Amino acid sequence: MNTANSQHPQSLGPGDRIRGHMLLVGRYDIACQGGKCSLARPSGAQRVFAMAKYVDKITVMGTRCKSSREGPLIELPENVSCCYLSAFPWYLVFWPVTVLRVALAARRVTFVRLRLTGYVGCLGYLGARLARKPVHFYIGGAPDTAALTSPRLSWITPLKRLRAKFDDWLIRRVIRGNLVICCDEDLAASLRPDAGRTHGFKMSNLLLPEDFVNPDTIAGDWDKPVKILVAATLNPGKGIQELIRAVANLKQRGYDVILRVAGDGRYRGELVELADRLGVAEDVEFLGMRSRDEIRQEYRQADIFCLPSHAEGSPKVIPEAMAAGLPTIATDVGNVTNIIRNGQNGLILQPEDVEALTDALASLLDDRDFALSIARAGRQTVGCTGLDADTREFMGIVAHHLALDRHQPLTSH
Repeated sequence: MNTANSQHPQSLGPGDRIRGHMLLVGRYDIACQGGKCSLARPSGAQRVFAMAKYVDKITVMGTRCKSSREGPLIELPENVSCCYLSAFPWYLVFWPVTVLRVALAARRVTFVRLRLTGYVGCLGYLGARLARKPVHFYIGGAPDTAALTSPRLSWITPLKRLRAKFDDWLIRRVIRGNLVICCDEDLAASLRPDAGRTHGFKMSNLLLPEDFVNPDTIAGDWDKPVKILVAATLNPGKGIQELIRAVANLKQRGYDVILRVAGDGRYRGELVELADRLGVAEDVEFLGMRSRDEIRQEYRQADIFCLPSHAEGSPKVIPEAMAAGLPTIATDVGNVTNIIRNGQNGLILQPEDVEALTDALASLLDDRDFALSIARAGRQTVGCTGLDADTREFMGIVAHHLALDRHQPLTSH
């Protein structure tokens, strides 16, 4: 496990590269035109860009992108190529064909990376086994939430429980003897008895260099009203209703604050009604969906970040807010406490506790020196994390576990 200021001893160096060809199989929306490979999902494209720096060649295997609903296509580096699967549900209906396609693609590569999400993860594993290629896995959430079986069964409660148990059993069978990279160390520890080896990170995130503020610029000079930011999908599980109630409490205590809510969802109407009922409608701003650049700008304009969720996995907005130099408040759920140490680099409270949330916000508003120390410590915590650092770490572990050669490619001057 890497700390805030060190990398895993097996991590690749900045100039190192794995000698070989990696196949990525997963739920990628891909397009290939004129020999160029593109992805529709920005987060997936960023990860592929990062990995492409540290391996000679990559082939991305996913379904053909037919629309731009996920945003504009992002062209990938020259050492990345595409390979198509049939569209869902056909790749599942004709699963032997899918397995054969993966096996044929895998025969041309050195090793395979699979993300165990959705049916394609297991089918990809069967194809890699058929081709007798070494495999490592990425798992971004608990096995019982991986939805390897149909998520369409989730609305029937008994079937949802049965599906969760089956998914947990299936993943633990598939990972036996293999390397598993996890979104957090707690998940890695839970899978360790079943896998050949597991490795987890403090917090799964996509931090890029432009996300980090200069620590020297974190001054805690807040104008009034003080701006509290939350960025989340608007549903009851994000706890935004408690945050609105906490803001109402702060207003009653005489604090000059506003809440800015970045995100959208079906619960928005109820949250608007709640703010109006509590008399803080003018103090709660609903910003709607924001692009990556717009969210980054919201971090720069905010004074405090708060995510009072009832349940989480590894919310990327928390390390993003810390990288932006914001004092951060979150709840004791999921992987949050692997990165936030209560009272040192952030504040942790129990979910659905409005009074505790009110008091936590008030403690930052009353003591600017305390808020400043929290913000600076948070920035230091994530200072050596981020997409590039995490990629070098897990690629180095993959190279070590699979006994793959490293080299430093020649560069032209």
